[in-house]
Amino acid sequence: MGDLTRIDDVYLWNLTKIGQAFNIHRDTVRKRLTKANVQPKKNLKGKALYALSDVGPALFAGETVLGNDLDPDKLAPKDRKDYYQSENERLKYEKSAALLVPAEEVAQGQATLIKELASAIESGVDRLERTRLFDVAQLEALERDQDMLRNIIHQHMEEMLDQSEP
Repeated sequence: MGDLTRIDDVYLWNLTKIGQAFNIHRDTVRKRLTKANVQPKKNLKGKALYALSDVGPALFAGETVLGNDLDPDKLAPKDRKDYYQSENERLKYEKSAALLVPAEEVAQGQATLIKELASAIESGVDRLERTRLFDVAQLEALERDQDMLRNIIHQHMEEMLDQSEP
């Protein structure tokens, strides 16, 4: 940069320097600048120098910055395709790494757990009655509590099913 004559010239770069700074091949830089109709601000020793303020928007026009509120339907077609492709790859990876469990397996596991819990609740009073440690009034009170617990579980299951339906 020993050839600079003005302080503003520090922001004038050639294609090679722009490419190195943004890790983009200089031919890609040239294509994007041409497409955006960015003109050099100055020529120095036969090399075109471009203003960085013009280069940045031209290089990254159409690039999508993803955020938490991304709506894929609002993306350009190629970006939308890339988004869904990357999401499919992410899901495949998560499934192969056992970070993702198919909904059918989860539902089957929950159903098995609830059946076993309901069976334990159903047989609890009978098991306690066989021990002969409780009188009839105590067993009836326990049975009422078990009925209430069974109804609560049933109600929660109905709510879960209602929420899972589309």
